[in-house]
Amino acid sequence: MKNIALIGYGVVGHGVVELLSKNADIIAKRVGEPIQLKHILTLRPRVGDPRQELLTQNADDVFGDPEVSIIAECINNLEASYAYCKRALTAGKNYVTASKNLIATYGAELIELSVRNNVSLMFEACVAGGIPLLRPLYKCLSSNRITGVMGIVNGTTNYILTQMKREGRSFPDALRSAQELGYAETDPSADVQGFDACRKLAILLSIAFRRRVHYENIPTEGITAVTDSDIALAERLGYSIKLIAMGKLTKSGQIYARVSPLLIPHGKVLASVDDVFNAVALTTDTAGDLLFYGRGAGAAPSASSVVGDVIDIATNGRYNDPMWHEDSSPLLSVEENTVTLLIRTALSEREKLHRLFPGRIDTDSKLNVGEAAFATRRDGVDKTYVEQGEQKQRSISLIENWYEAVENGEFGYITPEGAEAEIREKLRDAGIEVRATWRIMQAS
Repeated sequence: MKNIALIGYGVVGHGVVELLSKNADIIAKRVGEPIQLKHILTLRPRVGDPRQELLTQNADDVFGDPEVSIIAECINNLEASYAYCKRALTAGKNYVTASKNLIATYGAELIELSVRNNVSLMFEACVAGGIPLLRPLYKCLSSNRITGVMGIVNGTTNYILTQMKREGRSFPDALRSAQELGYAETDPSADVQGFDACRKLAILLSIAFRRRVHYENIPTEGITAVTDSDIALAERLGYSIKLIAMGKLTKSGQIYARVSPLLIPHGKVLASVDDVFNAVALTTDTAGDLLFYGRGAGAAPSASSVVGDVIDIATNGRYNDPMWHEDSSPLLSVEENTVTLLIRTALSEREKLHRLFPGRIDTDSKLNVGEAAFATRRDGVDKTYVEQGEQKQRSISLIENWYEAVENGEFGYITPEGAEAEIREKLRDAGIEVRATWRIMQAS
């Protein structure tokens, strides 16, 4: 019999306990012996809990029990997680955590500590909930050179953006819905400002590139500035707006990383990932392009990953490869990256934009507020039309780009591809009132 202890008895902690009980027979067969939960450390034990005999408020009951070889931790307190993890690893106990903040902040230090003490530190639940992602990344793909990571790693923001797209809801209204359904916290800032996705990206890139990526250095934008007009504009242009965490390794060995809203063409897989689902795409030199998809959060998916780590340690023993090292390198400035931007601005700024990017649009065309002009040029084939009133269409002469007049006298314009810093400098120098800018996914 393998004895384990649990720290934290909240939503995910309860999920772990339920899974250990529900699938006890399956787990025992895979491990070769039963897994017994011996202690549950919680600050607020509930009177009448059916597992009352396992509950304790004394950490010594967990760390001082020589029969406990694996500790699983599911709490949302960075310093407490850090203290518990160091204590466990130093005492020679294997440790499983669901705390992305812990691993993003102290991961390199704790991994090194686990190696020195010949025990395991595992954290599959830290990124993308129940999706098996981290273990394939550092084990199954260890012979590959990974050059790109891109994905939707926050279910809360993905649900909000899906509601704005499907139901035409405003951001505040969609956020309230997420909170009512339990997808968003009372204080949703970690999700909607992109901080949660940023920490997950730091973990992913550190493993993928085997160098520590500090989350503090990753440029991060949330979705609080996305309006229902932006969503509608993007959709009519053939894009979905998603909060994307992305990183790539350049040929020179530099790392580019960022978290921000991105316009994804409707034909791309990530554009169809909706609601609370997550998806992460990897670019490798040997296995090719890979996609990992599933529910990214919640008690059951996260518990699945936590218990999976417990089973892996119980089955395979020591499991402490140094997934990344403390050494790190500066990130490539995002301003140096080549982008195409969708600009939302006042309709009165159209002529300035035409002068700024000459030859892009035939300015003889006259559009009224509420009309939508589109044009594409792909492989020498132009498709043009104007949407007016009740889907009435007429031809219009446009060149290579798209533009659209939208409600409230606003205008959407897609810039030519170029260095982001240069495009933004041009807009500033031209005195154009830019109300919002959104990056567009580049063609692979």
